[in-house]
Amino acid sequence: EMFDKICAAQYAFPSPFWDNVSDDAKDLIDLLLQLDPKKRLTAEQALEHSWLKKTTKGLTVDLSSALTELKRYNATKKFRKAVLVVLAANKLRSVMKAHGFVRLS
Repeated sequence: EMFDKICAAQYAFPSPFWDNVSDDAKDLIDLLLQLDPKKRLTAEQALEHSWLKKTTKGLTVDLSSALTELKRYNATKKFRKAVLVVLAANKLRSVMKAHGFVRLS
């Protein structure tokens, strides 16, 4: 389902993940992800986009919320892996027990 949405260029900029991203940056993303190649920006056109043309003077971006979300995502990912390891170990233990294997200590 997600792959189909990507191929159809059906995407969104959900909050809170995109809240700190400017409308100008989102506009550039929209223009780069056009399905129709005739409507899609070329590399040269992308380099001329106003978002890329802006200087960094006076621009401040608070990425602390993005960092927090990334840490939370990584922690969740590690936890899921740990759960899968425990489930696999339990399954292996039950299969070994069912087939008469004994635990060597």
